[in-house]
Amino acid sequence: METETKIIVKLMTRLGQAEIEGTPQAVKEILTGIGLIKDSVKKQRNKTLKMLLTEMMEVGWFDQPRTLSDIKNELENKEYQFSTSSITPVILRDFVNKNLLGRCGTKRTYSYYREIEV
Repeated sequence: METETKIIVKLMTRLGQAEIEGTPQAVKEILTGIGLIKDSVKKQRNKTLKMLLTEMMEVGWFDQPRTLSDIKNELENKEYQFSTSSITPVILRDFVNKNLLGRCGTKRTYSYYREIEV
């Protein structure tokens, strides 16, 4: 009969010391549940704003015009925090100026969209 390996993790918190014992997977689930370990989706925080916007463009998110507010909200839905003032230069420099995205509207009400090639 095969026994599962058990581990013991000792934690020091501001409320005192705690000990968790169980299989590696069970301990990982507990630590993830209380926020001490981030799951694999949250670990990918090293993505740049340009990388995130490129992914959004590739999946068709910019197929319809999107405001800076829309972009900011979508990034927040993906659990990334960027201000509109940090999004604007990246959109202009890396996407609009390179003709990857178009821009319509007037000052303070611009929308950005993927230009469709004909």
